Amino acid sequence: MPSDSVESFLDLARENRLLPSDQVQDLVRRSEVPQANVPALCDALVARGLLTPFQAHRIREGRGRELAFAGYPILDDRGACPGGYAFTARHPSLRTPIVLRRIATDWLAPADNLSAYIQRAQAASTVVHPHLATLLEAGAYEDQLFAVLEPAEGAPLDDLVRDIGPMPAFLACAYIQQAAQGLEAAHRVGHVHGDIRPGVLYAHPLVPSSRPKPDGTPSLRPAPNAAVKLAELGLVPHRPALPEWLAQRSVALEEWLYLPPERITNGAPTPAGDLYSLGQTLAFLLTGRPPFPARTPDELLAMLRDSEPLPLAVLRPDLPPGLIELVRYLTARDPAQRPSLATTIERLRAFLTPAPPAPMAVPMARPADSSIMGGGEPVDLKPAPPVTVNPPIPMDLVARPIELTPVAVQPEWTVQPFEGSTGDGEHMYAPAAAANPPSHDGALGFGAASTAPVARRREMTSEQARQQKKQWTLIAGGLWLLSIPLWIILLNTYGCFDSKKDAPSRPVKTKR
Repeated sequence: MPSDSVESFLDLARENRLLPSDQVQDLVRRSEVPQANVPALCDALVARGLLTPFQAHRIREGRGRELAFAGYPILDDRGACPGGYAFTARHPSLRTPIVLRRIATDWLAPADNLSAYIQRAQAASTVVHPHLATLLEAGAYEDQLFAVLEPAEGAPLDDLVRDIGPMPAFLACAYIQQAAQGLEAAHRVGHVHGDIRPGVLYAHPLVPSSRPKPDGTPSLRPAPNAAVKLAELGLVPHRPALPEWLAQRSVALEEWLYLPPERITNGAPTPAGDLYSLGQTLAFLLTGRPPFPARTPDELLAMLRDSEPLPLAVLRPDLPPGLIELVRYLTARDPAQRPSLATTIERLRAFLTPAPPAPMAVPMARPADSSIMGGGEPVDLKPAPPVTVNPPIPMDLVARPIELTPVAVQPEWTVQPFEGSTGDGEHMYAPAAAANPPSHDGALGFGAASTAPVARRREMTSEQARQQKKQWTLIAGGLWLLSIPLWIILLNTYGCFDSKKDAPSRPVKTKR
């Protein structure tokens, strides 16, 4: 019933720990606080930050007693969660915000029971890892389950991919490796997750993105220092085999898309099933597409039983072959073919560094030996053809990043990055020595040693050639001017400029 007086409201706030006792006594003594009606008092407390708008609204509706559950004061509504609803609450002693879930007990039927679920959840709360969302407490209260978790900061990866598109390989691999490290800590003490998907991986912190959402609202993207946490450990109930579970029609289709195919006949979660779900999650981060384009549970069941997802090499041919192979092994239909978590973490380490831009980033170039051969027409650098994956690759081989294949032009090319940048953050690239340099032995007299100094020689542009020609012209003119005095001195030394020349004497004629 609604609180019909301020006194009854304050008693309610004290009993449910909505307000500390000392604050309640202070409110009674203050003259500026409304003492006549509850709505005015709620507005005053919201303005002072002592109540949240959610709490004030519930109190006005006469539902103030719903603002506490299992001893936790409820601050706000977070919306639906698996099996029930989630709320932002306050820890009664630490006074810090937490997430409180209220779960209906019939959500566990028919393959799980209340005591077994609570026992598993309480055991999972002892697993602490930087990449696991911590479960603080689990239990039953008033014929309902409840779970207390640390606040889930950031955003789930499926929302981020929908907003900003598929992730680059190094970023997707970094997030999956972090999730695998947290999952390995759980597997080590005997806990299986059972429901890994992009929606239970949270990235934090986030920064505004320059690309808005389709509706014009701003979108977020992971910050450069963002990390992920795997949520829901210990909170996933045991389920029957997938056909029986699908018949209930009580779960969103997104929660079934990443389940392994062995769940068709066996509902029990396994460590190998976690590996499959982790691999399909990695494929989603790289492509932005779920494993199967199913629209109904029946379609999903048929695809999971009889179909294979579209190969990653078709959707992302730019990915390193080792990464494509790793995803293929993680999502193998046979659980025995899937690698261990330790192997997965080690294999992912090879792809955590961003790859340099493809050779097509260099528009035009000349062969490295063109200066020797007297120039030549520029040739286009073309990207290497798509890599064909030839299964199987033994899992004991260490994954290596993709190597640039020489392009089939004459002569063949490789491209190597220079150390440094252009000054504006962009990488600077130049042609390296030809992969198969033509031999110059024979009539021209050029051996292999003569091509080595040319391997990293940068081509002279036409502007540089004009400047160099101008410089040499000025130098030649200056030398010519300096040589004029020397020529004058030399010619004078040999008497070229003497006007008194020796001549034979002639008789002088006199007048008579």
